[in-house]
Amino acid sequence: MCKADNDVWYMPTLKPDGTKHCGCILVHTDDILCLSMDPKSILDYLDQCFLLKPESRGPQRTYIGANIGRHSFNDEPEVYCWSMGSQTYVKGAVRNVEAYIRELGWN
Repeated sequence: MCKADNDVWYMPTLKPDGTKHCGCILVHTDDILCLSMDPKSILDYLDQCFLLKPESRGPQRTYIGANIGRHSFNDEPEVYCWSMGSQTYVKGAVRNVEAYIRELGWN
């Protein structure tokens, strides 16, 4: 567990080639983001303790309203990084404000 944030969990693991790797689980209310070489085994374990929705398994698309993406590099396709963006969150916020403005008759 991270000393600065109880909702961030780190765990030392090994990659398939034997090199050291640090897995990470982020938890926010009912949203879990698992970054690991083998996220399925971690989620299987968590599913024994908590009810996880079957449709929530698989490549992560969003986490707490942020878009999640996995990107590789042209010169090193086996190396990738994760990114977070706010496009879906911002679109939803704008949609809510527009609906509220219409409700007030300010359009």
